Amino acid sequence: MRKYKLFIGIFILVGVLIFGAIWHVRKADNLAVSQITLTEWDGLTLEVKSVDYRKKTITLLITNDNEYTVRISPFFCGIERKKDSVWYRLQTVDGMIHWPMIPGVRIHAGETKELPFIWSKLYGTLGSGTYRIWFEFYCDEADIGYMGAEFAINGWKELFPLFS
Repeated sequence: MRKYKLFIGIFILVGVLIFGAIWHVRKADNLAVSQITLTEWDGLTLEVKSVDYRKKTITLLITNDNEYTVRISPFFCGIERKKDSVWYRLQTVDGMIHWPMIPGVRIHAGETKELPFIWSKLYGTLGSGTYRIWFEFYCDEADIGYMGAEFAINGWKELFPLFS
C-alpha cells in the first residue's frame, strides 16, 4: 500500500511539473508583438556585462562616446523574448505597468556607466531563450530613441544552478 501511495504521489508531482512547463510555454505564446524599433546612434552603446540567474539580475554597460549628454528614461524600458525571429513583449507578473523600473541615469560625453536591472520583481522567472532589454533615451533632451541589448538564458545550468 505504501508503494502504491508513493507511486501516485510521484505521478501527481510529475504531472504538475509537466503542466507548469506547458503553461509557461503557452503563456509565452500569447505575448504581443513588440512595437519597439531600436535606434542606431553613433557613439552610444548598451551591452550586457553579465546575467546572474540566481539573483535574477542583468548588469548593463552604457557607453556614451559622442559629444551629447544622454539621459536614460526611468519610465520606458522592458524585456522582450525572441521567437521565430520576432520580438515579443513580456508581461509583468501581475499584468500591470510599473514605474519607474530603473533609476533615471545621465551619461555625459565620454562616460560609461553600469546599470543593474532586477527582472524578478517585474517578470518573475525567465525561461530558456533569447531576450533583449531596451530603454528609451534622450540626447540633450531633444532627440528620442530606443537602445537595446540581447542576452540568452541557455538551459538547465542557468535555470537550475544547484545541479550544475
